[in-house]
Amino acid sequence: MSTAEASATAITTTWPAGFPADAKGINGFAVREVDAPAEAVYQWLLRPDLQTEFYGALRGVRGKGDAWPALSAGATISFFIGPLFIPPMKVLRADPQLLSVAWGSKAPGFQACHCFTVQAIDSKRSVLRSDETWVGPVARAIGPLTKGVLQKVQTDWCTAVARAATTHPSGPPA
Repeated sequence: MSTAEASATAITTTWPAGFPADAKGINGFAVREVDAPAEAVYQWLLRPDLQTEFYGALRGVRGKGDAWPALSAGATISFFIGPLFIPPMKVLRADPQLLSVAWGSKAPGFQACHCFTVQAIDSKRSVLRSDETWVGPVARAIGPLTKGVLQKVQTDWCTAVARAATTHPSGPPA
């Protein structure tokens, strides 16, 4: 097994505090090897407003927070994925030490969290994982109808961030 293959299988998601990731729900995830340093990939994760160039289904990215348009913990973010509006969610983590960004929301009977994690393979390559989990009775009810869509979003978004970071391996343009 190559170093990249080993890294891809070893990368895991550490969910933000307060999110019950072990609860029964629905999940979608994707893992991509990226020809860019881990720090550059992480910087791309902080700029979803610039990811729209690489992920056509993502549009209308809006946010509020001290560092906007870069994401920071405590900020809010909303966007469209295709025709679906994703209402404002709180950025739960933007951690340069963990190389992880996560946002989520809670509503009666439903909690959702999307977490991106980057791991260095070496100084020029990294692995990116995009992971989203929905929990609660509403998630269990809609899960059979939405599982494929949730998985596709993770796959497409992970691929888009990998493409952005590979295209601009020193990070997002100023």
